[in-house]
Amino acid sequence: MRIFKIVLIAIAVILGLLIVVGLFLPTTMSVEKSIVIDAPTNVPYSQVTNLRNMPKWDPWSKIDSTMETVYEGPIAGVGAKRSWKSNDDQVGTGSMTIIKDEPFSNVEVELDFGDQGLATSYYKFESTEKGKTKVTWGFNSDIDIPIFGGYLCLMMGPMIEKEYVKGLESLKKLSESIKNKLDVSERKITIENVDSQIVICMSTATTPDDQNISDKMGKSYGQLVSNIQVNGMKMTGPPITITTKWEENVYEFDNCIPIQNIKGDLSAKVFESKTYSGTAIKIEHLGPYASLDKSFDAILAYISQLGLEIVGNPWEVYINDPTETSEDKLITHVYFPIQ
Repeated sequence: MRIFKIVLIAIAVILGLLIVVGLFLPTTMSVEKSIVIDAPTNVPYSQVTNLRNMPKWDPWSKIDSTMETVYEGPIAGVGAKRSWKSNDDQVGTGSMTIIKDEPFSNVEVELDFGDQGLATSYYKFESTEKGKTKVTWGFNSDIDIPIFGGYLCLMMGPMIEKEYVKGLESLKKLSESIKNKLDVSERKITIENVDSQIVICMSTATTPDDQNISDKMGKSYGQLVSNIQVNGMKMTGPPITITTKWEENVYEFDNCIPIQNIKGDLSAKVFESKTYSGTAIKIEHLGPYASLDKSFDAILAYISQLGLEIVGNPWEVYINDPTETSEDKLITHVYFPIQ
């Protein structure tokens, strides 16, 4: 009987100590792991900001490759959401939503685990030595359970650290395997939803090496402006060039001007049309039109890195007037429709 009492007292003391210690243990869990990737910042960033790329490297996706996954919101960036449902207890059910996105620099995600609570995750992309990126993946959560919350933090922290190490190693392998790793981190590239516009256009067929393309475009725009003035139409935006065909020996394009609505009769070779409506990726080109090929190379590389599909003809928007602006200050927006 005495031994039994001693055991009970010992158990009570241990439980008391556990309770006292539990009251003072931190209930905030923070995990942060880093890795250096041999690629510019835009490459690993593109695998994070587009949540559809996560199954390629995310450790929990590898635990259950058959889990149900739903994507909502924009293709990438703030508002993009990924929800999942798995029968595997290690994966469970939840969602993640990008709440902050600084291109090529920082992504912050809100995690919702349903009854298990909320958490935040973040990714930092820092350029180190030339062509390399330090990627930091962090996790923060408050486990607000009296007494036991601190112990859960002690147990779960190392488990999450282990998976983060695996995830970063997979992200490194994936990023370094991408063929076109062109550095576009200094370029201004955005993904936008664009509205359709009514336009009047003229078509031109020539070759990519034609030295008189600018003159041909100038004549087309002159005729379009003449139609607008003669018929009393209202111009609603800057001039546009839509590339309809680009091959080794063929370059076909439509020069267009947005208008409010069609009035009067259009002259020969001038036709009415509507521009693309939907999701597009845009790069801002600053400088001479002759160097636009560099911006095309950059945006095509980034589309490839993001894993997106081009679904229509690209177009250029000439923001300022070349007759009133020096070449080095010319602004051109280049768009590609994507999904």
